[in-house]
Amino acid sequence: MSWTAVAKKDFQDAARSRWLWGLSVLFVLFAAGAAYLYTVIPTFSGGGEAQTIGLLVFLLTPAGLLVPIIGLMISYKAVVGERESGSMKLMLSLPHSRGEMVLGKLVGRTLSTLIAIVVGFAVALVIVATQYGEFDPASYAVFVLVTMLFALVYISIGIAFSSLFASTSKALAGAVGLYALFEFLWGTVPLVLYYFVNGSSLQGYPTDWTRLITNLAPGAAYSNSVFALLPNDDITAMMGASASDPFYLQSWFGLVILLFWLVVPLAIGYARFNSSDL
Repeated sequence: MSWTAVAKKDFQDAARSRWLWGLSVLFVLFAAGAAYLYTVIPTFSGGGEAQTIGLLVFLLTPAGLLVPIIGLMISYKAVVGERESGSMKLMLSLPHSRGEMVLGKLVGRTLSTLIAIVVGFAVALVIVATQYGEFDPASYAVFVLVTMLFALVYISIGIAFSSLFASTSKALAGAVGLYALFEFLWGTVPLVLYYFVNGSSLQGYPTDWTRLITNLAPGAAYSNSVFALLPNDDITAMMGASASDPFYLQSWFGLVILLFWLVVPLAIGYARFNSSDL
């Protein structure tokens, strides 16, 4: 049995999950509702590109909060659930490795999640396209693709927790704790570090290194990646970006950070899982 067989089985199992269906409906309602709300609240004026950029900026923050929840909830039981039920020993008795199992789980859960995201944004596209005579599909497609990458990052993180721990409660606690840290608490981390490093003073804050720490959160990297790829000068002004900033503070560096979060936690989780006794 190869990783493709694991992915196929995992996708079929996920398709029967009430969690997946519930989260999928939630995301479709979110995307459709946000798109409709944008059409009745004039946020941006101008041609098709300006209207599209306005919609994407409008969607960015709620998507940045909801997509991680979907990714983590879909993935945190992927490996440890098999472990607790005892089915993992049966799976590993078949001719495939633990690495193939983890990869198959990643692919299967990703496909399940991306279908929900694509459907949600497709519904939103229909709503907006019917309200505006002009619309920039290229910018919208870029936003959807980066959001899919963002979802993949959190699915990878969820599977990493699922591989690290031997119980679903610990995997869930790790996933929830990480979400709370990055989405609600991370903004205070560079502030607190600067306060202590600078002798209990905030004079001169922020600096390049505190801005880098802020940008290390997956949500910040997601926003920066979207802004880096959208063809609008207003975005650069909105971010306060400057060509003189170090490369690690440029918006495009958000893509590097997303790739880091995609690969490194999963590699750590796999290494722990591969060396553990079942």
